[in-house]
Amino acid sequence: MLGLGVSHPRLVNDTRQLSYGRPLQAVRDYLTAMDQQGQQYRAVPASNTVRILAALGPRMRRIAAEHADGAHTYLVPPEHTAQARHILGPGKLLVPEQAVILIND
Repeated sequence: MLGLGVSHPRLVNDTRQLSYGRPLQAVRDYLTAMDQQGQQYRAVPASNTVRILAALGPRMRRIAAEHADGAHTYLVPPEHTAQARHILGPGKLLVPEQAVILIND
């Protein structure tokens, strides 16, 4: 399983000294390039690799539905998970992180 994500503008721009530009296009291009390189260089084909995309927003989840095997969401309420499932459809892997607090009250 390979997890992919685009990070956050502050981390990319400030910490890594790179340019955080168009994350949706960057992810789409990256996944397409992975598929093309795998064919050209006989790397592990995408069909033999589970690719999960960090996808909080609906547009990134649509890319996950079209170009990956599923999505990972984090720090979101259960309602978000239902929305993510709707966008991904029944055939994709959805790996949500659900935070809970256990208290006596």
